[in-house]
Formats: sequence, structure tokens, C-alpha cells
Amino acid sequence: PVMEGKSVLFKKFANINSIDIEVDTTDVDRFCDVVSALEPSFG
Repeated sequence: PVMEGKSVLFKKFANINSIDIEVDTTDVDRFCDVVSALEPSFG
């Protein structure tokens, strides 16, 4: 709930749309794979 709450605060006080994305890995290559896979959704 903490991360989702931060998204609400961004919208309320700065009019910035945001979403919560948490990646449960410490492996840099895996993290890069996840970011690359998400890229088409965000541009």
C-alpha cells in the first residue's frame, strides 16, 4: 500500500499520473529484461 499511496500523492499534489511497478529481483540483467518487456506499454 505504501507505493500505491505515493502514486495517489503524485496525482493529488502535482497532477502527475503514475503507477506502481515493483520488480522483485537483485539481478541486473533480469531487471533490464523486465524494463525492456514493459517498454512498449510506456513508449
